[in-house]
Amino acid sequence: MPHTTTKLFGRESDLARLIGDLSTRRLVTLAGPGGCGKTRLAAEASLVLEPQFDEVAWVDLVAVDSRDEGVTAAIAAGLGMRQPPTAGLFDLIVAQLTDPTALLVGDNCEHVIDGAALAIEKLQAACPAVTVLATSREHLMLSGEHTVALNPLQSVSPLALTRSTLDEPSDAAAMFLDRAGISDVGAHRLPIVEAICAQLDGIPLAIELAAPLASTMTLDDMADGLLDRFRLLADGMRGSAPHHQTLRSVVDWSHDLLEPDERRAFMALSVFRGSFTLAAAQKVVAAVDG
Repeated sequence: MPHTTTKLFGRESDLARLIGDLSTRRLVTLAGPGGCGKTRLAAEASLVLEPQFDEVAWVDLVAVDSRDEGVTAAIAAGLGMRQPPTAGLFDLIVAQLTDPTALLVGDNCEHVIDGAALAIEKLQAACPAVTVLATSREHLMLSGEHTVALNPLQSVSPLALTRSTLDEPSDAAAMFLDRAGISDVGAHRLPIVEAICAQLDGIPLAIELAAPLASTMTLDDMADGLLDRFRLLADGMRGSAPHHQTLRSVVDWSHDLLEPDERRAFMALSVFRGSFTLAAAQKVVAAVDG
């Protein structure tokens, strides 16, 4: 399992729910937007559950292509099978997982969704003792799948900042302060931290990218700079997967997975500065399509 050196913020209830679901269900998909912390939460849950299974395997799919063989090879690698043969590989995996209870964590399923879904369905049909936790930006759409939606961290809305006095940081602000190495922000400066996190939509990856900038610029300058967040957060995080190194790469990864009609729909929805209702979205998209 991936181990991290940083503290997990604002995910206590999500972690408890995920652990509970994996204790009673065979297929759980942790779904949410890019950068919201699906991989991190899946790793935390796996570490907690590890003693309950005979075998736990982390299956990293980020570099796998869309072919079924690529997903199968990734599962074999996650199980520690060294240089397995290409012929009969699936049968070897089934043989290894026939008796022991096992938890397989398939991380980053969205770009190989068809191959991942097929491999998981076949594997669970052949191995009744196998539990699968998948992380994805969309559902696998398999029978028996239970989806846990992961949202961005709680943050304080800009409107709320003008109406209330803040005593404690939100989950998003607490994470920002931790990553920025700020031990005492002071009550008079907490609103600007909350404003920064609100501009970042409470997305953990965006907070990870922004927090180190606190060592080279003031919080006020950072808040102003985040009006163009893609420019300010253009430097990558070394050691991260390519689609998690910058904020733009996170968005590009999702955009590239869309079908042409989905891309046209999101282009139409870009007229909204912030959130919008389903009815408003339908009107705008219908107007463009018409």
